[in-house]
Amino acid sequence: MGRANNTSPLPVPLTQADFSGWDRENNHCCTKNDFRIDITGFKMSEWNKSAAQVFAEAFLKSHRNFRRSHEQVVDAWLSHVDTLRKTYKRSVRSKADVEKAASRHRQSERKVNVSLYIRRQQTASLYPETRGTVGAMVERLGRNGMSSDESDHGARGGDPTYNIVNKEWRANAVTDWLRTLDALHLRLRYKGAWEASAGAWPHCRSPSFKASSKPAIKGLPRDFYDLNWLNSRTQFRREELCVSNVFGDLTIPPSVAEYANSCFCIVTFTDILSYREAKPYNPADRQVASGHRRDL
Repeated sequence: MGRANNTSPLPVPLTQADFSGWDRENNHCCTKNDFRIDITGFKMSEWNKSAAQVFAEAFLKSHRNFRRSHEQVVDAWLSHVDTLRKTYKRSVRSKADVEKAASRHRQSERKVNVSLYIRRQQTASLYPETRGTVGAMVERLGRNGMSSDESDHGARGGDPTYNIVNKEWRANAVTDWLRTLDALHLRLRYKGAWEASAGAWPHCRSPSFKASSKPAIKGLPRDFYDLNWLNSRTQFRREELCVSNVFGDLTIPPSVAEYANSCFCIVTFTDILSYREAKPYNPADRQVASGHRRDL
């Protein structure tokens, strides 16, 4: 980037022409001789992640005795990019903007947010049938492997509906297990007898056909990815994913399926209508999800 030290001028922001000229399916965003970063975008923007790969490859070729892996160099570079981004933003912000952002950050820190990832990990650890393989599956997916949701108040007002934003790259077998853990969690909260326990409850999440625009997580086992989605990627994109070996059998055991289906709302990812119509321990039922259901 032509910077001699930390007092050198910051990189020039990218233009729309730079983004339009990038063939994302077959090449990285830049080369080591024409190295650019997206200083006005997110740290983990597609451009910055691609540039990090270029940097790591060039760095390790010129420092062959460097005892760090490719991924470690990528992570270190992205951390540096984040520092550059923050420095750039501070240089263009007004004092009022800085104060407003700091206030929002403080408010965010005060909010209690029980993530899907942590909740599913905890639920998996409580059952012998899910403690090993399923717990490891959730851990491999990580927080970013969980589906997000979008709030939709609609014209009626009142409590919002949270529509699940689906990850098209994720295998149905993995999603079915995550839904199973959600229903197991609700049963635990109701103590198996519609006796709601104290504490914060998850909000009502309804299935939808909306797809997430976020990129797929790299480095997961092959069977964590949807086969049709994976086969539709170009060779360049598949290589970038760094898919690892098959994880193992992701079939829900008959004993767990029978137990779940008799007590909860456990359905397949594609069976959205059944999911909405099912009654016991249904995560998409507002009364059930909020702890206000008292009988069947």
